[in-house]
Amino acid sequence: MGAGKTTVGRRLAAALGRRFLDLDAAVAGRAGRSVASLLKRDERVFRGLESAALRRAAKARGVVVALGGGTLLDRRNLAVVRRSGLLIWLTAPQAELKRRLRYSQARRPLLAGGSLRALMARRRAGYNAAALCISTAGRSAAKTAALLAPRLRGRRLS
Repeated sequence: MGAGKTTVGRRLAAALGRRFLDLDAAVAGRAGRSVASLLKRDERVFRGLESAALRRAAKARGVVVALGGGTLLDRRNLAVVRRSGLLIWLTAPQAELKRRLRYSQARRPLLAGGSLRALMARRRAGYNAAALCISTAGRSAAKTAALLAPRLRGRRLS
């Protein structure tokens, strides 16, 4: 959350000449409601929709997919990602994440009842499964994508 998955993913897809899919946007589009409203209503329902969207995305080829921050809480989702592509973890220090998120907390209901640190700790096991890890700290999305693109060209990504 706040590491730049959507922004970097979009730029990375362009650099690789691939399509881009934001998983949260796909869920919201299919449900006809915002991610925030879905999460406020029932996180379990949202996670089910997210898992279904991930399974659909995994069938596509040549797509860079930005996962939702909590997608990997379900270990079955991690298995889907491993079978269908390459998992990249974008990191940033807590202080930078807090700075990036300070104006978007209303759109991020999972931050309302707890700390960012606790939320990230819950997600850490899934993130640790990433094949590549890159810090976005102090880097623009364009620079992060430019650093990743050469490492991914020619690799089977999906």
